[in-house]
Amino acid sequence: MIKITCEDGLVVHKIYEFLSMSFPSYLGENSIYVEVDLKAGKIKINSCDFNKVIYLEDESENSINNIKVSIYKTLSEYMDYSSWGILTGVRPVKLTRKLLNLNSYKDTENILINKYLLSKEKAELSLKIAETENKILESLNDESYSIYVHIPFCSSICSYCSFNSMLIDNDRIKNYVNELVSEIEKESKYLKRNPTSIYIGGGTPTSIPIKELDKVLKVLNKNFNIPREFTVECGRSDSIDFEKLNLLKSYGVNRISINPQTINIKSSALINRPIDIKDIEDKYELANKLGFESINMDLILGLPGEDCEDMKKSIKYIESLKPENITIHNLSLKKGSKLYENEYNFGIKINDAVNFSKSYLEKRNYYPYYLYRQKHIIGNGENIGYTRCGHESIYNIVMIEEFHDIIGFGMGASTKFVRNGKINQIINFKNMKDYLSRNSEIFNKKLEFYNEVRNVT
Repeated sequence: MIKITCEDGLVVHKIYEFLSMSFPSYLGENSIYVEVDLKAGKIKINSCDFNKVIYLEDESENSINNIKVSIYKTLSEYMDYSSWGILTGVRPVKLTRKLLNLNSYKDTENILINKYLLSKEKAELSLKIAETENKILESLNDESYSIYVHIPFCSSICSYCSFNSMLIDNDRIKNYVNELVSEIEKESKYLKRNPTSIYIGGGTPTSIPIKELDKVLKVLNKNFNIPREFTVECGRSDSIDFEKLNLLKSYGVNRISINPQTINIKSSALINRPIDIKDIEDKYELANKLGFESINMDLILGLPGEDCEDMKKSIKYIESLKPENITIHNLSLKKGSKLYENEYNFGIKINDAVNFSKSYLEKRNYYPYYLYRQKHIIGNGENIGYTRCGHESIYNIVMIEEFHDIIGFGMGASTKFVRNGKINQIINFKNMKDYLSRNSEIFNKKLEFYNEVRNVT
């Protein structure tokens, strides 16, 4: 438990966010108690491991960053990992890109290290990714936008998952797809330009019957030209076969994900995501033969039942298949997941496996092209997408960097309208009943924005 008292509610929120990422083990049985006295410029912190009184370095400056800097410099030796300094947000590269717009490369690196207290390694990683992202973003025009389509169904729910997903039910799938198709058809009239990218995620989109999947692809094909990038998450290899992959290809899908998450049979059973290594190989080879331009494969480090050697074996195995993209996630305990509900203790330190993934993949011509962080992430780390040259995912970059509009379709899908650095977010209903019966309420909110801001009617 982490408990913070302060007269300023924003300080309580931001310092809790900072400490929960820096001390994830204290979200369980251990406790940290923090008293922030802004007038005195003093912070008291008590725990079973340390008792500290911290005086703010600049008494005239009681900003949240100054408070975090003072805490960090006093407690960094006790933190699980502290290489991200005082940064707690999901999108650290977004800050780096902003700094690069105003400063030289070297000055930006110095700011990240000296002001935000990043390690030199993390500062260099963030700068490397920012430069890669900028090359992709510079290729997009001011009118670019993307589409996200959510299909929430899965054949089983993984214990680490907190996404808006549910088990397969044929009647429910039919009702959902009918509403989804109607939503896309209705809103496409207000989207006169073609999207740069389309991303169909979930859930496991390819877990639904091929007839229903065809309906979704058909309405997108009818209303939008084939985009520069068209991604479908296939997820588990048992959700795809020749017919489904051939269907995706026929509608212009050029990027798919096949995500084993681990090749450890024991841990895959523990997370309720059974795998068949031979099936993964066969489906990957089939997708290759059908000519998809990019195939992504995901791994999660820190899963129950795995040690560092298990993680390294998964990394080596996935790389041996030579997919164009490999995404390395650090496990995070997300609210709503079974692991969170069961108070799973990370236990194992994964820093060696994380460092191994970076050096091993970069030596084999993969380089990092996007990055994001999550709350309650193991090792206070990050998730990194690696790519071979020329196969960077446009959608992943624009979504993480909040670069342009993303129009969301489906239950719980988020729509973001980006204007002059400000983001207007509209989220579809997150439960099936409301999505099926009340989605017109969300449409009216979007319509107001289309009419007044986008001026497309």
